[in-house]
Amino acid sequence: MIQNPDFDHLSFEERFGLLVEQEWTYRQNKRLARLLKQAKLRLPACLEDINYHQPRGLDRGLVRSLGTCRWITMHQNVIITGPTGVGKSYIACALGNAACRQGHYSIHDTTPAPLNPRDCISTSFNIKCSSGESTAPSSSM
Repeated sequence: MIQNPDFDHLSFEERFGLLVEQEWTYRQNKRLARLLKQAKLRLPACLEDINYHQPRGLDRGLVRSLGTCRWITMHQNVIITGPTGVGKSYIACALGNAACRQGHYSIHDTTPAPLNPRDCISTSFNIKCSSGESTAPSSSM
């Protein structure tokens, strides 16, 4: 950049601004690469590539809301459940990718056995039990 004749007409402040911007972009890209590597996402997924045309019952508004990562700043978790082959891992990796792009740490993990909704702790949502009844979340396990 310093040897480039296209920059000769720029003032010192403009050249300095370009250097600062280039360094900031470099550091942001390096941080994102580190966060994505640490997340160990199994799939290269992003929210923009989710196919809503498949009959999976995905709520576009809910996925878009989760993509803002507000649930992270509210210290909440996301648990994705569903039958085999509906894209749970893809959605989880896409949410992890969105979290990393916003500067949050992310870890993709799976559970070996289904979770019992009565064992989950939640402070702001009611949990639908498998019998269809709605229960208030308990504060202890």
